[in-house]
Amino acid sequence: MKYWIKTPWLIQIVFSKIIWRFQSNKKEIYLTFDDGPSSITLEILHCSRKREY
Repeated sequence: MKYWIKTPWLIQIVFSKIIWRFQSNKKEIYLTFDDGPSSITLEILHCSRKREY
């Protein structure tokens, strides 16, 4: 199952100086911690380093 998350077009127009899309041949994932660090943040970072993501 694939999930597609798309920023509404109006937001993209209002904040037009932000890069909203780019092409890449790499399989990459970007994690954000929108609410700031939590009690599991360090564990997530540790797992990602361990698996070389």
